[in-house]
Amino acid sequence: MKKTLIISGHPNLSESLANKIIINKFKKDENITIHDLAEKYPDYKINVEVEQKLLLKHDIIIFQYPFYWYNMTGILKKWFDDVFTYWFAYGSTGDKLKWKHFIVSTTVWWWEHSYTPLSFNHFPMAELLKPLEQTAYLAQMKWEKPIATHSMVYIPWVYHTKNEVTNRALDHANGLLQTIENIRNKKPVVEKFVKNWFAWLDILEEDTFFLPYINDESNFTMWEDNFSWKDWFKAWYSEILKLIKPNNTHNLSNIEIKSKNNIDFDISFEVELIAKTLDDKDFNLKAKENWEISLWENDTPIIKSYTAKSL
Repeated sequence: MKKTLIISGHPNLSESLANKIIINKFKKDENITIHDLAEKYPDYKINVEVEQKLLLKHDIIIFQYPFYWYNMTGILKKWFDDVFTYWFAYGSTGDKLKWKHFIVSTTVWWWEHSYTPLSFNHFPMAELLKPLEQTAYLAQMKWEKPIATHSMVYIPWVYHTKNEVTNRALDHANGLLQTIENIRNKKPVVEKFVKNWFAWLDILEEDTFFLPYINDESNFTMWEDNFSWKDWFKAWYSEILKLIKPNNTHNLSNIEIKSKNNIDFDISFEVELIAKTLDDKDFNLKAKENWEISLWENDTPIIKSYTAKSL
């Protein structure tokens, strides 16, 4: 199970409404650590060694904070300045955070429609969060889709009602929980990739769908043929195009997906091909397939090995 660290950048969480509701949602999960920066460092003197060790112990890093002046809070900004050091988060050997998940979870005062070019905040949240997105990329972390909820301030008789903000905070927490669960369990991502692979084999249009998921170390065993690299795959695929018509059918069954570390997966299944040759003869076969894949940046699958044997 991937361990999650929620770093609270709220300057005074005890007096918060929205952020406190969001944080409290996760306090009972034994795989989630809540880390309140303002409580631990009221003097803003960040213990860099402690913070870096804490990051190394977790796989999913969530930054929970109110959106202040188009940016993060002061204590969270100082935390980044102090903790994301050269040789740790970036630089020639600064890969200690590589492949960890980076999630921005922020509560925003103003209405969503105000973050548009013709309104007073002008820029969408995706633009305003670009510095953090680049921080994640420089640290070789996985930038996940941010969770930003608007209209999250409660001022009696001025802005919103307590019930409105409470309900938005609960919805925000549920969305964050779903994001965590999706990261913890990548099997649906892997299964969708396998099914899409065969959907493109059904169409038989171009080999451009397949090539991004193969590299020079990918190994294929198709019945008696064994080959590696994209050029060999392209040659094999061109032979398929000379044999059968497009718009055929692949029926998959008995799909089993085993996760090694939520990045590397072993997949086994049976597949039945129902097709027509170019001279309009039936061409049917059944095979047992075993794949090994890895999920790279942004969960892009890369095939490490692909074995198909006739049944």
